[in-house]
Amino acid sequence: MTTTDVRQLQDSSFVFHFGGRPNEIDAITFGNALVSLAEAVRAINTQVNPGYSLEIAIEAVGPGSFRAKLRTAKKSLKNLFSASVIGDIAIGLLTTILWEKVISPEDPPTIIVQTDAVIIQHGDDRIIVPKEVFEAKKKVERDPVVNRHIAKAMEVLDADPAVTSLGITTELRDPEPIAEFPKAVFPIIRQHALATPSDKSRFDDTKAVLSVHKAVFERSTRKWEFVWQGFRISAPILDDTFFDRLEARQISIRQGDAFEAELRVHQVFDALSGTWLNDRYEVIAVGDIIHRRPDQTIADF
Repeated sequence: MTTTDVRQLQDSSFVFHFGGRPNEIDAITFGNALVSLAEAVRAINTQVNPGYSLEIAIEAVGPGSFRAKLRTAKKSLKNLFSASVIGDIAIGLLTTILWEKVISPEDPPTIIVQTDAVIIQHGDDRIIVPKEVFEAKKKVERDPVVNRHIAKAMEVLDADPAVTSLGITTELRDPEPIAEFPKAVFPIIRQHALATPSDKSRFDDTKAVLSVHKAVFERSTRKWEFVWQGFRISAPILDDTFFDRLEARQISIRQGDAFEAELRVHQVFDALSGTWLNDRYEVIAVGDIIHRRPDQTIADF
């Protein structure tokens, strides 16, 4: 039985291992794959640590097969979404997501919940993940940005005949990676990362500045009208704390003002064009209010 223990991985420092013949892996493959994987980690961090950006830098390159050690730093954006507790789980989530994308959706794994960890078992293989990683996985694993970068990394690595595997570990001189994915599964991971026509709907949470065109000050699912990125959209505000602040007169808002928000964009798949189309919107959280000056137009926001 092959066991992968994600509990050993830390966001602050980790290594991507590109298995293959020494000195034969194309430098462009190495660079492009690193960029895609690093962007996947960054996108995962955005989901699990809202309000914190992730800075990623290459610290060193290892001997033998290509290895790159990356060091990260989380930087607070100092806004409404900055969490009081920062999760150190982005690289663990990436490893878990890659591991599960090898598995066919028609043959789901067995889940074993323990006191401080969760074991995901499929056949003779299993992965051990912290509970925090397992609980966050559902939010992240279908994120379109995360999956786009994963698919790109698999495409780049699969195209290079010198690459035989992708591994993730903690130190440059680890004898073997903590998790390793052979080249044979690259196309499978990529296929499962790409959206398919059978997935009829999805949503993406994004940070947005919404200009108020029409307000509804009562607590309800009635839709406000906003201007966002030059388009007029309608969306209910689902943030009860926003209405609490309004009722307590802690904030005021009028037509033309704007506010920072977490906007949930629901999309549906259009089979004719093969693309995802925005279908409806919801405001999940409201941040700082931006009052419009008399000489300022909505387009200035």
